[in-house]
Amino acid sequence: MQNLLDELTELLAKEPSYVIAGRISRDIVVESALTMDKTLLDLLASNENISRQFFKRSHGYLIFDKVKFQKLILNKDFLPDSYTQFQINIGLSTDEHYIKDDNRVVLNWPYKDCLLEGGQDAEDAKRSEIFWNETLAPEQITRLLSPKVFGNCTKNGSEENRLSEIDLSKNNNLIIKGNNLLALHTLKVRYGSRVDVIYIDPPYYFDGNKGSDTFSYNSNFKLSTWLTFMKNRLEISKKLLSAKGVIFISTNDEGVYYLKMLCDEVFGVEKYITNFIWKKRAGGGNDSEGIAMDHEYILCYGNVSALKKLDFNEEQLKKYEFKDEKYETHGPYSLKNLHDSSLQDSKGLHHDIVCPDGSILLGKDYQWKCNKETFDERNEDNRIVFSQDKNGKWRVQYKIYLYENKGQLIYDENGKIIQKGIIPNAMLDSIASNSDGTKDLKLLFPEIKKVFSYPKPVKLIKHLLKIVDNKNAVVLDYFAGSGTTAQATMELNQEDGGNRLFVLIEQMNYVESLTQERVKRAIRHFGYHSDFVYLELMELNQVYVTRIKNEDSKPSLIAIWNEMQQKAFLGLRVSGLDSRVSPQLVDLETADIKKFLLDTLDNNMLYVPYSEIDDSDYGIDARTIELNKQFFGDSYDV
Repeated sequence: MQNLLDELTELLAKEPSYVIAGRISRDIVVESALTMDKTLLDLLASNENISRQFFKRSHGYLIFDKVKFQKLILNKDFLPDSYTQFQINIGLSTDEHYIKDDNRVVLNWPYKDCLLEGGQDAEDAKRSEIFWNETLAPEQITRLLSPKVFGNCTKNGSEENRLSEIDLSKNNNLIIKGNNLLALHTLKVRYGSRVDVIYIDPPYYFDGNKGSDTFSYNSNFKLSTWLTFMKNRLEISKKLLSAKGVIFISTNDEGVYYLKMLCDEVFGVEKYITNFIWKKRAGGGNDSEGIAMDHEYILCYGNVSALKKLDFNEEQLKKYEFKDEKYETHGPYSLKNLHDSSLQDSKGLHHDIVCPDGSILLGKDYQWKCNKETFDERNEDNRIVFSQDKNGKWRVQYKIYLYENKGQLIYDENGKIIQKGIIPNAMLDSIASNSDGTKDLKLLFPEIKKVFSYPKPVKLIKHLLKIVDNKNAVVLDYFAGSGTTAQATMELNQEDGGNRLFVLIEQMNYVESLTQERVKRAIRHFGYHSDFVYLELMELNQVYVTRIKNEDSKPSLIAIWNEMQQKAFLGLRVSGLDSRVSPQLVDLETADIKKFLLDTLDNNMLYVPYSEIDDSDYGIDARTIELNKQFFGDSYDV
């Protein structure tokens, strides 16, 4: 091997263009190999030994193995005195390059370069999802993600004031019905870089091999599909977040590792704040098979400076039971023992301490929590407290003031130091449980036996919102579900006088009967000083869905098919069909014709593009047009 390297070095040195400052340039040689440069190939082929190593003969032709050649060149300088190609480091690598040295290491999967429609609108509607490739279908994607018209506007869900008293030029609490991906891209016009908090509880990934339904949102989804589904939505989330915005994402133990890598790529590793661990049930999980999963995860990304300290609760305040009359401005304090034998032994922590009666606690018998210098400073600052037990044995303690325990200094109007905050803990084991979420809903829907499966508790979402230091935050939840985020936002506003606004998006049909209804009932029950505007992405293909379902005449169904080809948006799988199909439909049963027509419709083009709001073919009334122009702004260029 060494002889071959010497022979190759001598051969390459014959070509002046490969030599710089007396040494062969690896970059130039590698580039010549990549481009199959004739000069290099002729040079290598001229040497019998070299030719035999890097060329294969086929039908009288020499075929250059440029991969093998590059490997040799790239590894040549690593270990010139060894016969191994590997470096002295131990670690994960992609062939010759260590992963730690590559700042472009990302999670890859099939369909990553695609956009997933995700057009489910009912829990039992399982679709064969369609992917749009970003390179092959840019026009379709642009059309798909263009802003949509809002219709069916109501205030507080009341038909009586369907269009009155609504002003979308102002900031409102919003509940939006429609495909969440398309709704997010529609919101970008108004809320781009303006959303302060995003909380989502998206469909969890489940490994089907473990007996759970893979991606329960749609049983046809696999891991790669779930990742594409999430990537599409996280990318637009990033564009919606403000400079000091944060996003919280609930997930399970099976999906958290994939989701963490995906979020690192989308938001940037530097934007990772923490991974909250939420204990979701109080019981031990005796009904579980295998290991009981009693916790979930909440990934947090964004600007860490947006987070604040939380109020002390009563239990925490009880620990600060002492008051220092001499240093009243320091506030209450707790006492900690200075002696601690559990610490790793350190010479610097063994020093003599003189007690008030002149006796000495010898350093050889005690290990303290601080060195001599720190002890003296604390003693001079009146922070060291000596006390004796009933046997006269001295105990040494030190003061921990409330204001300095993991918090910021806050001064009252008289200049006294007070403390109202502690650093949030990543372990959320005593906030609330799944059963609390169920109780929250049962309180508002007592007449329904089972309202919603596994709703998140209000206390949990409220806790996350409290961490964000912004009482005027715009809060977005685009997997709104039962509407917990809205209730948590209103409740926190009531508690601290905030003016937070919520924006909910839900594409399932229960958005009216559950999500919106919950917000209405919560406002009445708890007396929240809030209202909201309900909006729907204005349906387009849905017009044909309704007509097809209500039609039983074959001629009429075929007429609808002919019209659909001119006006409807058809799915990618049937985009090449034309009117010649119509005669063949006559031979089908009515039910089969209906199924064919419904299958041809693109379920993600159910909504009217805002760019066509003035098109009379859509029959949009003047007030709806006015409301949309209020929302998007007259200056918005479609």
